[in-house]
Amino acid sequence: MSKVRIYDKEIATIYIIGKYGLGLLDGELTNAFKGLFNVEIACDEIYGFLKARNFQLNDNNDTEQFRKMVDNETLGPRTEERGFRLLRYVFTGTIMRFFPEEDFVGTYKALSTAFPDLAGKFMRYVRFYVAFRVAEDIALGNIKKIEEKKIMKYTHCLRLNLTKCVPHDKLIREIALRVYKVPRKVLDRLFPNEDQRSFIPKAQ
Repeated sequence: MSKVRIYDKEIATIYIIGKYGLGLLDGELTNAFKGLFNVEIACDEIYGFLKARNFQLNDNNDTEQFRKMVDNETLGPRTEERGFRLLRYVFTGTIMRFFPEEDFVGTYKALSTAFPDLAGKFMRYVRFYVAFRVAEDIALGNIKKIEEKKIMKYTHCLRLNLTKCVPHDKLIREIALRVYKVPRKVLDRLFPNEDQRSFIPKAQ
């Protein structure tokens, strides 16, 4: 995971807690920290735009306005990077339980609609999200058998009403180990055929 992606998530965490958790980052205070939170402010504006439309791009005007909002140099030099930054922002709010899970799925669908050539790449982030949820279940002790792990991967995808979002076991193992600090002996039992080499996709 690159330093840029780690920085994005750390700053997004601070911004989301400040705005949605404590109600501090709003209005004049947001403007005062605009230089620090420029990416997060841009992502939050796009998120608000989508949320106001229930994440439905109902006509060409909505789609074109959404494209223009994403087409922001603040979010990166390329459309792919800009889309991933938006997903990363909504992902962070969802993992922290400030945003409903449906908002993350809706953001993915909006990006895939507006930029269909990148839909396959944006799906990588959905897999990353599902992997986080399965890793969380492992950490909480809700998954204790290999069969339960297999079922839970597909259960999460069914709940999201998405196909092709089942994550690789290596990714789940990596998140469980590095993020949730699940003991290796537990992971070795659940992932007997996976080695310990890093498998965090570059997009994350």
